[in-house]
Amino acid sequence: MSLMGARAELADTLRVSGYPVHDHVPDQIEPPCIVIAPADGYVGGGQTFTEVTVQLDVWCLVPLGGDNEVTANDLDRLLTQAMNNLDDWMPTACGQPGVFETANWEAHGVNITVANQTTITTTL
Repeated sequence: MSLMGARAELADTLRVSGYPVHDHVPDQIEPPCIVIAPADGYVGGGQTFTEVTVQLDVWCLVPLGGDNEVTANDLDRLLTQAMNNLDDWMPTACGQPGVFETANWEAHGVNITVANQTTITTTL
């Protein structure tokens, strides 16, 4: 599997949550949604010589602003849906909720770092 394929596979897995899923960090978002990005330690050693561990961040994002209780409940609901639909991806960390921002957008969210063992292939 390629690294792009790993992101796409995780995105397909998470789409059953019912939320929009982006397999990259898009220029614009419309929360609530899930964004998949490379994690710190993106590719590391695997359990065998031919395998690697791929780590990805799963950003669970809801609109910024509004009532804090509603935002917290919406974020918990999205986080629960994402965690329940990870399939073969193992959660390794879940951060504290906070503000996620890029040059073009900001949202309230939480990050789940997930890992999976795979064999990386290249496509020409």
